[in-house]
Amino acid sequence: MGCVQSAPNSTREAQRKGSEPDTRHMSADRGSQHRGSYNKHESNQTPQHPGKHDSHEPRQMPPPGRHDNHEPKQAPQQPERFGNHEPKQAPQQPERFGNHEQKQTPQRLGRFDNKGPEPIEEENIDAFENGAQAGATASRGASFESITNICSQPPQVEDMQVIGNENSIFMIESFKYNPSQPDRAPNPINVGNGYDDRWDENHLRMPCSPKYVDAYSQEEKDRFLRVTLPKMCDLVLTLEAVCPQAPPLLRIGSNRSVTMSQKQAASLLACSFFCLFPNSSNRKQPQDADNYQNPNFDRLYANGPPQKMEKLKCILNYFRRVTEKMPNGVITFQRYMLPSESYPSWRNSSINLGDLHLTTSKKIEEVQNTLQADFANKYIGGGVLGSGCVQEEIRFSICPEMLVSLLVCEVMEDNECIFLIGCEQYSSYRGYAHSFQFDGDYKDTTPKDNWGRKWCHLVAMDAIYFRDPSTQYNMKAIDRELIKAFTSFRPLGKGSNYEFGITTGNWGCGAFNGDKQLKAIIQWMAASVAGRPLIYAAFGDKKLIETFYEIYDILKKQRATGVSFDDIINICPDPPHVMDMEQIQDENSIFMISPFKFDPTHPEREPTSIYCQNNYSHRGDMNHVHMPCSPHNTTKDKKPVWSLICKSLIELKNMCDTDTATVENLTIYSIDERRHFMSTVLSNICSLALNVGLVCPQPPPLLRTGSNRSVTMSQKQAASLLACSFFCLFPNRSYSKRRNKFSSFPHANFISLYKTGHPKNIEKLKCILHYFRRITEEMPNGVITIRRFSLPKQCLPLWHKSHTSLCDLHLTTSKKIEEVQNTLQADFANKYIGGGVLGSGCVQEEIRFSISPEMLVSLLVCEVMEDNECIFLIGCEQYSSYKGYANSFQFAGDYRDPTPKDTWGRKWCHLVAMDAIYFRDSSKQYNIKAVDRELIKAYTSFYPLGRGPNYEFGITTGNWGCGAFNGDRYLKAIIQWMAASEAKRPLIYAAYRNKNLVNSFNVVYEYLKDQKATVADLYQYIQQYLTQVERGTLFEYILNTPVSFLK
Repeated sequence: MGCVQSAPNSTREAQRKGSEPDTRHMSADRGSQHRGSYNKHESNQTPQHPGKHDSHEPRQMPPPGRHDNHEPKQAPQQPERFGNHEPKQAPQQPERFGNHEQKQTPQRLGRFDNKGPEPIEEENIDAFENGAQAGATASRGASFESITNICSQPPQVEDMQVIGNENSIFMIESFKYNPSQPDRAPNPINVGNGYDDRWDENHLRMPCSPKYVDAYSQEEKDRFLRVTLPKMCDLVLTLEAVCPQAPPLLRIGSNRSVTMSQKQAASLLACSFFCLFPNSSNRKQPQDADNYQNPNFDRLYANGPPQKMEKLKCILNYFRRVTEKMPNGVITFQRYMLPSESYPSWRNSSINLGDLHLTTSKKIEEVQNTLQADFANKYIGGGVLGSGCVQEEIRFSICPEMLVSLLVCEVMEDNECIFLIGCEQYSSYRGYAHSFQFDGDYKDTTPKDNWGRKWCHLVAMDAIYFRDPSTQYNMKAIDRELIKAFTSFRPLGKGSNYEFGITTGNWGCGAFNGDKQLKAIIQWMAASVAGRPLIYAAFGDKKLIETFYEIYDILKKQRATGVSFDDIINICPDPPHVMDMEQIQDENSIFMISPFKFDPTHPEREPTSIYCQNNYSHRGDMNHVHMPCSPHNTTKDKKPVWSLICKSLIELKNMCDTDTATVENLTIYSIDERRHFMSTVLSNICSLALNVGLVCPQPPPLLRTGSNRSVTMSQKQAASLLACSFFCLFPNRSYSKRRNKFSSFPHANFISLYKTGHPKNIEKLKCILHYFRRITEEMPNGVITIRRFSLPKQCLPLWHKSHTSLCDLHLTTSKKIEEVQNTLQADFANKYIGGGVLGSGCVQEEIRFSISPEMLVSLLVCEVMEDNECIFLIGCEQYSSYKGYANSFQFAGDYRDPTPKDTWGRKWCHLVAMDAIYFRDSSKQYNIKAVDRELIKAYTSFYPLGRGPNYEFGITTGNWGCGAFNGDRYLKAIIQWMAASEAKRPLIYAAYRNKNLVNSFNVVYEYLKDQKATVADLYQYIQQYLTQVERGTLFEYILNTPVSFLK
């Protein structure tokens, strides 16, 4: 069908609407030329200036600072020539395109009327700009399948006959699609009653209406009869039978839908094809019609650029298909208006950022099982029936049933969108904008839902047109786009049938001049608040995807919810103030150094050993460490072992000092590192061990079970003790199958670490050797304290009677426990402190002790813990960085610990070792005896040892006892929250990268805080939860049981 010259336009039609170009459908193998990848073999057309209706530009230009209409009212009129004339060329610009290529001048835009041809569509920004190459793809973020499989089958909807909503209008009789009878077709409603005319403002004015008899002049009737295509006549002539009542108009401000058969859509489109709808086309229109698109096809037949013919080929292919075999499915158009009371409070939202998958390899329409974004004009369809040929226009051309929306949908307001459900794709295509081409027939294999609609959900969402791009950088414009995106993404129900993923891309970033990065963040925010995962398909734009992924990765790691993080860590921003050492008269506070006070103005001062004027003071009882230098450390024939040790160490040191010491299998080091270790580091470790009697003139006390004792020593003393552990010098402190008097203590010698095993043992050893390298190059001059605390029985809370309010809680997935400063940090300990750090263990406790080896001194002095005991490690420095966890753990280089010191010279680092129960059978934890034990342990560990911010600072914990110990993370989270609340200390819960737990815990937190729940309420929740036969999670039980039901 050829293009014909159209009749004159009215001024109103000259100001009609357009659509926004974008790059979503850029073909990887036929990309059009743009700023970033100029192609001299393709058309040399440059992007055009924003124009009128058929150049996809909006019809109203907003004055500065306003975004109500979002579209220009009238662009400057610039004469243009079409047909066979080639555009003039601008002077060459070698600095941009090289010496052999030329840039075209922009096409000047003509008026859309019958006095001149239509303007060529503005071509969009290149999908491959900024260096992206055709064919290059990227995929980042959350798993693609995890999003598309949320709802892999068509969403289940209520049967039609049970829909009693007057705003859901059906043009067909109740119909239920049966896959076993795919040939059944829906019947039109009221088909036996003749045509039911509705010539009013709420219904489409039909060409078959009796009131339309005189709407045509004789000349127009003759023209209609001459150009009618024979195969489409029946569709028009049977309109009354196929559509016995007029479709309703989906007006501004309504929440209405219309559902019709594909045959009814075909009949309506046949009327559009023949330009039969009244108050449309080029005649003068009533004022109401100005809010609607022109559904008649006359503009598509007018002279214009080649892409108009390609769109017409798509539509003619559709009519060929439906007249050969009429499809028997159903489609729905649903208008949705977001009530103002449902607007999110963006500033105050604590909702976590949603999952995001980023891809360059797919176009939006290729991503199945998701809500697909249509980058729409506020007049839906944009320039599809004119010269527009970008994302929206292409989608409507290959799926012409979407064109019915032009008939029934009024212009969209800022808080409105339009859903198009079930529309079938009939044509393939290639190219984009000027290069767009019909590429043959397409057979749509998408499954149908129980209404008979294809599993294809599209949402039309219009962006602001920024004539001046700088005007988008203000909060009024951003708030408008946020509302539009949230309106479009908000699920209309709960569950996977409504909350399936969304596929979008560079919305409003073509001729509408939107900032890609800003629009990407806006859409991610909207999808997150809507609670739906997002697939961002920036076809071919690899640079944007890579940049967006970096932002996604950073922000997801910083996820947090609950009370302010800063509020908790700033309770005690400086090291806690402690009484001067010389004022401590408690016999259970043992100092291995003389009274010392740290002075920040003299950081070089270091503590001195106590009794340093005397020889080594032996304590051979079971309340002190049995030292290798003790005279009671003898062989079986009563010879002193220390003299033998000294002889061996001196010999080794001499070999190191003379470069004759070799360890050929020390493969953890390079040759240079091995040489430095053997010649320098190992010699210095020998010196530390040889001088242990001088550095530690009295043995450290043992912190026995049931005691409330502490030991404070210098970092140099700790280093000397660890040097002895390195050489396995402590008597009866290595692993042995035979029990001895130290069987209730951990194994303090390093021998187990040297045995062959998993590579993670090598990585732990690297951390420890790095510690020795650091402290032998420059000995630190600080202090550490190891304190054992046993909670007296009279201090145990009565959980079921406690009226203590629940404490503040901050939840985060972005931080590891050791990264949270100014708080008491939990060590998920073994009851034998250190766990498997010197063996094959390599999880939370073992990693912490490896990167802060001074903590290993606790293995030397601390006996096994009882249920009402914990151990505090204060002031230990971190020396190593690391990456990975468990089997993937690796030493990752040096770490310089900037933590400030308290007045004793201890780093502001307080760690509490708290051991959980190991549940070989995980079901054993669901009894109140086990819960009570864990409550006691947590409360003991969180119990402040004084009053005020120097003692009651925040606590950082996480999934305590929930790894190999098989603890229920939901139960353990509530237990720890109860304990922190009873201790009256705020809690930071750091569930590293465990988004689901943090999200669900936050819901429980908000729910219980709103209900003013107490510690006793939580205890009752646990008691009742344990009685459930078919229990879900504790969180679910709490959310389904109001606090008032517990009374």
